[in-house]
Amino acid sequence: MFDLPTAARASTERDSSVAYRRLKPGPGKAPKAVESDQRDRLHRAMVDLISSGGRQAATVRRLTKLAGVSTATFYSLFDGTDECLVSAYASQMDRVRERIAATRTSFSCSRWQDELVLRALLHALLEDPKVARLILVDVFDGGPAAIGSIRTQETLLEAELREALDRRERQVSPLAVAWVVAGLLHGARQLLAAAPRLISPDTTTTLVRWAQTCLAERDPGCHVPTSSHAAMLPTELRTLVRRPPREGETDLFVNAVLKLSCGDGYWKLSVARASRMAGIPATRFKRYFGNLDEAYLLAVDRTARGLFSGFSSRTPDRVRSWRQASFEQFASLSARLASTPKVAGLVFSGILAPGADGLTRREALIDELAATWRSSVPARERPSALFTKASMASLWSAFARATELGRTEVLAEQAETNAHFFLAPMRGPRIGEPSAGRIAVSAGA
Repeated sequence: MFDLPTAARASTERDSSVAYRRLKPGPGKAPKAVESDQRDRLHRAMVDLISSGGRQAATVRRLTKLAGVSTATFYSLFDGTDECLVSAYASQMDRVRERIAATRTSFSCSRWQDELVLRALLHALLEDPKVARLILVDVFDGGPAAIGSIRTQETLLEAELREALDRRERQVSPLAVAWVVAGLLHGARQLLAAAPRLISPDTTTTLVRWAQTCLAERDPGCHVPTSSHAAMLPTELRTLVRRPPREGETDLFVNAVLKLSCGDGYWKLSVARASRMAGIPATRFKRYFGNLDEAYLLAVDRTARGLFSGFSSRTPDRVRSWRQASFEQFASLSARLASTPKVAGLVFSGILAPGADGLTRREALIDELAATWRSSVPARERPSALFTKASMASLWSAFARATELGRTEVLAEQAETNAHFFLAPMRGPRIGEPSAGRIAVSAGA
């Protein structure tokens, strides 16, 4: 999904003699300045190697050779290539925040400032396809520490964005900013995957308009019903992991992986444990799966589909509006997640444990769920595909954050707020709807 075309990689190659120019030799160089220069060259080498050959190409030998440093110097700076990757990511995110900070002004009105800040963010993320790929995709292959770093960097990005958006006459809520950041990151990955060489300020217009509707925070005029659907949920969710009478061996393996993951997490999984629980010899595992990650992601995929089963705006009667039906669906889904925290954690946070493969599966699920939702909205009020994908990505992020904090119980209370932000682009006129020609470039639709 995220592979850059060969031509795009070739077009962004740098002259290594310029990109990796060392400090001029001579006495008087401060040790910190030398170390900073070496670290920066290794960061640039990481970007270039991953861009041309993928994560596996970024070995210590290749990094040190390209950056012009010794192996001893590398290990004095980093424990290994994963730490170097995460460090390069953090360095690039610092630059993104600097670009946002540079947009602050005391003269522009809120509407103009919003557009200025949002365009600056998207441009900073996407202006260099090689860097964009590292910060949006490849960093997820940086091991367990990368996931924590990604969450930290996104939180810092939200804080910087909020400071740039706040005006004397309007204070933007942290939740609105978190919602916008999650949707824009997903949208940026969409643009990067669709046409990295054709990204321009014009192609980001749809995403900017989507973000502006979320920042507007208009009252949806609907309320979540007070009745809880939690009583029926344990039975529903047991169907995701129970063993049907005629279940095939593939399903037995997948359900075993699901149960083990909910109990002990991804990192304690093994083929041997899954085989014992499934009651099938481990030698048969390779008949159905290329590796354990494949079985794990299939288990997560099936669980996610079970949780979102029936999640749409369709209404079976004419008494309720489709918006009211949507709020009821949000209440039901939120109650499901609140009553099953381990299952919710597996889907919304655990899906990223396998790295970039997990990210690819997550983005595909978000796009599919968004398409299903969009098809249920009345045609006259249906938003653009990119609008809906961004909203679904933000909803997923809100659920993920609750599971990471161990606070799924508050999701039921937040259902109305999440539904409000999700439906914001679908209320009123469809602002920012691009022309048919632009959709092909900006949304890949």
